[in-house]
Amino acid sequence: MGAMNRMGQRMASLRRRWLAPYGAAAVVLMVGCGVGDNGSHTDSDGGQRSDSTGDTEAARPAKRVASPLGQQRVVDALPDTSAVPGIKNALEPITLDPMDPTSGMCSGAKAKTCEGLLSVGESVFVETGEANVHFMLYAYADDRHAAAAYDALWKGWSMSVKPPTRNETVGVIGERRDAVRGTFKPSSSGDPAVAVQVRVGTTLLVTQAYGSSKEWTSGDRLKALATMFTERSWQAQAGRNPSAQLE
Repeated sequence: MGAMNRMGQRMASLRRRWLAPYGAAAVVLMVGCGVGDNGSHTDSDGGQRSDSTGDTEAARPAKRVASPLGQQRVVDALPDTSAVPGIKNALEPITLDPMDPTSGMCSGAKAKTCEGLLSVGESVFVETGEANVHFMLYAYADDRHAAAAYDALWKGWSMSVKPPTRNETVGVIGERRDAVRGTFKPSSSGDPAVAVQVRVGTTLLVTQAYGSSKEWTSGDRLKALATMFTERSWQAQAGRNPSAQLE
């Protein structure tokens, strides 16, 4: 019974995390038409851009395989304690079926973020009073669906960072990437916050860090976290055991 309760608590946490970054914008995101002004560049179609080269197959490293991830492979790809040393794990990698009506995610929704979405996973690391690091993995049926969902998902996540904001550079990772820096929107503390989204084959990866610790919200740390997460997704899509970790 205890194990079942712990699993229920983890599932509830993941459901809250699906909605928490967006606040009132959550409903807008779920219908695929979120709007917001956080200082990012905007394309003619309304999509925000920061450190982005667009969604091109040319950006995919040679010999990379883009294949859909089942729930277990999503768990494998999510960073765990061995991948992120130096900070406490608060939520072990977990997944939910977004189409399950009990998840509260995509049931009845027609959002681009939900089309072709197979699974959503998360892992969380916390240093009490200093830093919170969240990893979210959205696994799609193919890279076409992942590419189509990119803009709508990023609009929601970028709004979790309160303006004034500035763009971050995380290097050429994945096939498309955006990153932004500001303060953590749900908090009045003014703690710095950073968020990055990367498309990696059939997956969309979100890495968010916030808190008073400059170590975990620095540009170099954000780049390292996003690069490690990207590599783990590629490894999982190639059928390998994800082993990338922070140095």
